[in-house]
Formats: sequence, structure tokens, C-alpha cells
Amino acid sequence: MLMQLCGQMDQELGLLSAYNYGGQQSSNAFYYGGRHYLLLAGKRGGHPEKGGSMSRWFYGLLVFAALAVVLAFLHIAIPPLLLFVIAGLGILPLAALIGQSVEQVAEHTGERIGGLLFATFGNATELIIGLFALSEGLVDVVRASIIGSILGNVLLVLGIATLVGGLKHGRLRFEVRPASQYSSLLALCLGGLFLPAVAELLASRSGQSQIVERGIRPRPRTRSRGGGRRDRPGVGCTIRGRHRTSARL
Repeated sequence: MLMQLCGQMDQELGLLSAYNYGGQQSSNAFYYGGRHYLLLAGKRGGHPEKGGSMSRWFYGLLVFAALAVVLAFLHIAIPPLLLFVIAGLGILPLAALIGQSVEQVAEHTGERIGGLLFATFGNATELIIGLFALSEGLVDVVRASIIGSILGNVLLVLGIATLVGGLKHGRLRFEVRPASQYSSLLALCLGGLFLPAVAELLASRSGQSQIVERGIRPRPRTRSRGGGRRDRPGVGCTIRGRHRTSARL
């Protein structure tokens, strides 16, 4: 189908068999009407060349990333709020570059590995911020980042996806088994985060301060590692099971 389409476009539009598209030689690119197009396999048409003024303007924010690094190494005294804004603007294009890199890798690895990469590197920004915050002893910032990531993915992203999907397709239908697996896994992970906090809160309000002093507060790192050890097998088995199920399908 692709070869027939290329033949038709070659006759009608003057296909450039070795047009340099995006810095790479492509035999499926053509020029028509003052615009560059790239044919996609299995589709009847192409899409305009990307990388317009909006993307160039967006990548121009990389200047703020370099500026934040320079300010950090030279220890230049500036207001903390201004430094936060500069670093935040610098993170935006870096996150976009990570997303594009994962997308390009996913095109060559397939849907299963690509989906795993998207799920892993989708939170790369939070992981990087968390590591630097932990190195500075900002435990509360890390906690807030984890809570924000959970709320953003579970409530905001899922809510918007459900709303848009319902408006476009009407009633949405899901497979029972994957939905149950993901719900159970989410409950397991959230339990490891919330149960220790709830136990500390209830013990403090009931006047059982000895429980808090002996069992919870002295070993926060142990509790965190214990929760990670409990959640890690469940997450690993779920990913492995979904991977093998997708391979059979």
C-alpha cells in the first residue's frame, strides 16, 4: 500500500525520493504547496513538518536551565523565589525532551516496552526533584512531591481522560481483569503510604504517645524501606504478568 501511494504521489506531486527530512534521509518525504510532508506507513497522507516557531520558542527556555546551573555553581545570591522560577522554567523543556526521547525509543521497541518506558520516565521530573531534595534534607518537599504526583495521576489525569473520552465516545467500557488488577495495585501502594501516617495520627489523638515515640517516629526510614519491600513484589509481578499477557495477545 505504501509503495503504491508513493508511486501516485511521485507522479502527481513530484516525490523527492531522497529528501532530507529533519536531518535524516527519507524516501517517503515530499514537497507540495510550499510545505514539507512525510508519508506514514499504513496511512493515506502525511503530516506537516514539525518544529515550528512554537517549538523553537519552547526550546528557548533551555536558557533558563543553563542559567540555573550557573547560579548554583557560582553561588550568586538572588531571591529564592526568583531562583525557583528560573529553575522551573528550565525544567519544562527538559521534561519535553525526555518525553520526545522516550517516544522515539518506543517506536522501535514496540507497544509493550514503550508503554513501560512511558510509565517509568513519565515521572522522571518528580524523581529528579525528589533526589535533589533528599540530598538537601528536604523531606517535607519530597513528601509533597509524592502526594502531588499521586493526586495528579489518579485524579487529574484520569479524570480528564474519562471526561474527554465520555464526551467523545459516550459510555466507556473497560476490561474487568486489568481494571481490577490496577485498582488492587493502587490500593496496595497507597496503603503503604497512608497506614503509617493514620496510625501516628490516631495514636497522637488518643493520647498513646508511647506508641508514637517507640514504634513510629524513631524509625521513619525503616518504615519507608519496609513499605517499599512490601510493594516491590506486587508491582514487579503485575508488570511481568501484563507483559506476558500482552505478548500472548
